[in-house]
Amino acid sequence: MTVALTSIKISTDFDSGNIQVLDAHDAYQLLLAIKPDTRSHHFQWFHFKAEGMHVGHTHTFRLSNAGKSSYRHAWSGYNAVASYDHINWFRVPTRFDGEILHISLETRERHAWFAYFEPYSRERHDWLIDQALNRAGTQLLATGKSVEGRDIQLLRRGKGGEGRRNIWIIAQQHPGEHMAEWFMEGIIERLQQDGDAELKKLLKVADLYLVPNMNPDGAFHGHLRTNAMGQDLNRAWQSASQETSPEVLFVPTTDGKVRC
Repeated sequence: MTVALTSIKISTDFDSGNIQVLDAHDAYQLLLAIKPDTRSHHFQWFHFKAEGMHVGHTHTFRLSNAGKSSYRHAWSGYNAVASYDHINWFRVPTRFDGEILHISLETRERHAWFAYFEPYSRERHDWLIDQALNRAGTQLLATGKSVEGRDIQLLRRGKGGEGRRNIWIIAQQHPGEHMAEWFMEGIIERLQQDGDAELKKLLKVADLYLVPNMNPDGAFHGHLRTNAMGQDLNRAWQSASQETSPEVLFVPTTDGKVRC
């Protein structure tokens, strides 16, 4: 008698999780789909955990709607990332056939996480804000609120004042761009280098205004481009409202005044 392999359990009940299970009966060939952003047609970001895999065997996760994603050409030459501990990530073999994205892993543990890119968690974001305030010489200039009430921190390195240049760096306006907050982490690390001659030269004439994560709701829900109201914040600057895009209203205008 042939005994069927146990189905793999797929979960997304964590920060930035996003996937839909269509068919998980074949433990080696699972059929999945990326869920669109809330109230939006955009989708591309995925992040899920697979449990119950068979060590030493190759499991393939087929993202059935990849060919209809917002940027289908981005799959060409692309390799997804995976992690056994949700901390250390590595690339895995990935193939796009024009319709379906095939992600494969010859696993050495019974569970693993998979994602579009290495995610930047809210927990790490909170750590980054602490680093910025206590080690990088920044101050918390203001805190805004997202649609769902999550904090949006505005940091400044410098004292402000007339005649100084204002340099704005805003990350994750599109929530699926997790690499942007990794970039912001690099900036905050650079601000900790007291002996950096180029940094000292810059700070003599300019103040840095940093928004490490402008779209925390979208990032948490595993969105690609929009906030919790389905608004693309990068397209809301001319029509922002407190109801649909308070994140944009919070970010200061070009004259440096905060619109809290």
